[in-house]
Amino acid sequence: MSLGEPEDTADEMVRKIRALQETGQQEIAQMEEQEKQRLIEIAGKYEDCVYIEVSSVHSGSKLAYHLGDAVGIVNPGVHIGMFQDSVLYMKYATEEDPCALDFRYFPKGFGNVMETYSWSDNIKQVVIKNQKGYSLIFNHEEIAPGETKVFTPVTHKQGLFSPDCYNGKSLFTMEKED
Repeated sequence: MSLGEPEDTADEMVRKIRALQETGQQEIAQMEEQEKQRLIEIAGKYEDCVYIEVSSVHSGSKLAYHLGDAVGIVNPGVHIGMFQDSVLYMKYATEEDPCALDFRYFPKGFGNVMETYSWSDNIKQVVIKNQKGYSLIFNHEEIAPGETKVFTPVTHKQGLFSPDCYNGKSLFTMEKED
């Protein structure tokens, strides 16, 4: 046994560990891509919709969208407010991708209540699937575990105004309700 052998063995072990890490990362990326495609396929069954399989109310779950010809995924953002936290899904239009969306809700209760306060005009349907082990309340309507329900702007009352004035909405331009 020479003095160089333990180093060679250690280098070989490091190479094996790195190869395993790389393989694991590739498998994770492949699984994430498959999940993304699955969600987009479900959203594609609905016209001008956003689709959420709710597993977390307070921090949000991935949102899949099908708006016009555009499809994709938006990860949630959480806004920690002074009086009320909210979950935000925002996608801004770019030259490469002109599709934009803005969907926001207040998480309430003990992780079982979602109350929307803003969604952009291009969203005609919100499809919610309850992935939790207990009932979920979305805009005052109960969704049983495993159940999927479709909501439309008729079931949604505009609450707060988007600070970005998406769709040109702002405190000064909103039409008065009769």
